[in-house]
Amino acid sequence: MASSSKINKFEVESASETTWQYADACLIVVGCGEEADEVLARRRLEAGGRLCHITTAGPEDARVRVSDTDGGEGFFFWLTPPASVGISSLGRKLCAKVRRYWTKDGPDAFELPADHSLLVMRCNHGDHVYVTDGQGFAVCAMSGQVVVDPDIATAKTLDVGVRDQDSRSFGTFSWRFVIPAQLLLLVWQVGKMLLSIHHEMLASEGAMPWWRNLLMALTWALVCQAICTEMLTYAIAGEKPSGTILQVSSMAAAMAILAATPLEFSDFILCVVGLGGALVGPIISYVTSRHKFPQRRFLSSLLWTIGQLAGTAGCYVLMGAVGLVYALLIEGGFAAVASIYLPFATAFAELGMIIYTRKAYDKLVFSARQSHGHVVAGDQLGIAAAALVFSAHGFAEATRLVATFAGAVSSGGYSWIPTSCLSLALNLSARLGWSRFLIIQTIKKLFGGPAAMAIAAPSGWSKLHDEMKIYAGYFRFLTVLALVIARGIAHGMQASTFNLSAACVLVTAMVLEVVEDQIVVNELLPVNPVGPGLLKAEAKGSNANPAQLLALEHRIHFPSTDPWRVQEVQPPATGSHGPRKSMTKDLTADFAELEPEDQEWRVCLGPLEDSRWARLRRKMGQPRSLITSFALHGLREMPFHCQLAFIGVVCEYTAALLAMLLGPGYMRGLSAAPMTEGRIVALFFWPVPLKG
Repeated sequence: MASSSKINKFEVESASETTWQYADACLIVVGCGEEADEVLARRRLEAGGRLCHITTAGPEDARVRVSDTDGGEGFFFWLTPPASVGISSLGRKLCAKVRRYWTKDGPDAFELPADHSLLVMRCNHGDHVYVTDGQGFAVCAMSGQVVVDPDIATAKTLDVGVRDQDSRSFGTFSWRFVIPAQLLLLVWQVGKMLLSIHHEMLASEGAMPWWRNLLMALTWALVCQAICTEMLTYAIAGEKPSGTILQVSSMAAAMAILAATPLEFSDFILCVVGLGGALVGPIISYVTSRHKFPQRRFLSSLLWTIGQLAGTAGCYVLMGAVGLVYALLIEGGFAAVASIYLPFATAFAELGMIIYTRKAYDKLVFSARQSHGHVVAGDQLGIAAAALVFSAHGFAEATRLVATFAGAVSSGGYSWIPTSCLSLALNLSARLGWSRFLIIQTIKKLFGGPAAMAIAAPSGWSKLHDEMKIYAGYFRFLTVLALVIARGIAHGMQASTFNLSAACVLVTAMVLEVVEDQIVVNELLPVNPVGPGLLKAEAKGSNANPAQLLALEHRIHFPSTDPWRVQEVQPPATGSHGPRKSMTKDLTADFAELEPEDQEWRVCLGPLEDSRWARLRRKMGQPRSLITSFALHGLREMPFHCQLAFIGVVCEYTAALLAMLLGPGYMRGLSAAPMTEGRIVALFFWPVPLKG
């Protein structure tokens, strides 16, 4: 529950420490869902904590029982509400979402069904809630800080903060912000491209290209620098940047880009210049916040910040290189090789960046905090670490689209068809877990199960990566659509999509993206099964580690050689698939009678599943559903300006890569043919007037 294995096992030195560990895990509010409940819930979410709200009929609800119990030290339950209970009206106000297979966006919030009962158990150092159906079978069992029927005074004054930064959930995107952000950026990109085409057409030999740098400076100052400043300020200073810091970074980025005007840098390099300017704000924030974080150490914070830059700016450069090689293969007449190279190269580069993210965070943040305290301060999961995952997929998807689109524009052929089909197959296999499943089975046959888990086991990071694919695959289309619209306005509709093949690429890629997401989100094809080897590996972990995939609970020892503990959930004659009533004695027994050896840490497991794909998984060795880790449960919505900024960065990367592969002049309709040579030079510099 906290960042050290010592605290994870609740072997703590003080009662107050144990109490806030439970409070950090989850704030559980039981009430009628009116004003006080909403105020308290919103305060908790704004503090970045995990929340569960259970709507009842209020203080007179006979279904709710509160029991004070002595003892109970160390017990921790985490059977989260199933999707079948739905979302309450308050939950919809709080943007709660239905749980997907591996992730849960927003808080848990449901209305207690009429035939269910709720038991609140208050122990010495932590509280527990236990929801049963009409037959007495468990529906939900969670531990945390429980507040029953709060009044408005309590709602406004209760401490809802999160002390242990590693007990938070990852940050993520949301459709309510992504959709308007994309519409705004599409309009901006069209206007920017039209202005660029106009001024490039008027440019003369020896003129200073002030319009290029001005457009890029405005883009970075108004849009892109926000995510850079946010993630780097969190990384080095451990706090959210103030409005002043954001303004300083905007001005510094814009000034750096404008100062580079005489150098005739390409847009690809100007993005790097803008990132360099955005570093000013985070450095100022670090200096001015030294008194707030006494445990923070400069070297530890600096190393993590460098890791951030390597995983974001480094990914930007890496994916650009992948796209460049693809274009060179097409240019050299190796279309068949290029069609195989692109999906595999981007997939391996993307996978490599996710592995890097996990290793970097574990070494530079998680392990450092375990050993030396919060030497890297603040919340690193909401924006900073998550930005590494966003970058890997956002840039990889943009590279796939741009390289395929540019190849179609240059050749006019249809060699992109096998590339697109192979990419779809690889993406589906990866997102549904079958690629990893086959790798694990192969390594298991060759070297044994422990080696397979050590090398290829999924983690919280890899599943966050899969979650981001639901959103980040669409960002890449904005720049290409803007280019098509701008060329249509400037040069006529006949020239807008270059040729028929390029138009087909764009339409096909958009359709395939929607198809892929619908298959994954609605599980039209099955998610891979999990084997007992993963359960054994995960049982050795910690709820506080973001690499943890499955949540852990601390309960009465269950003597069984079956890692799935199917005896707990064997359906009785009634047909219920919930945990048997006899297996809930650890919630109702006299805690004082239990010895420490009667308890154990174990992986949280849900009920038996009944869907057709669940039956397939059962035949392949996974009889029960899984409860995912703290980091993946209650994913936090990033602020609108951060989502807008990240989409903006992907747009700029897409435009820069298009210019590198097609030529900045041909891309804008100023040249008769695509660039065929000088791509390396064009990566760094654009002449005036534009050529190629």
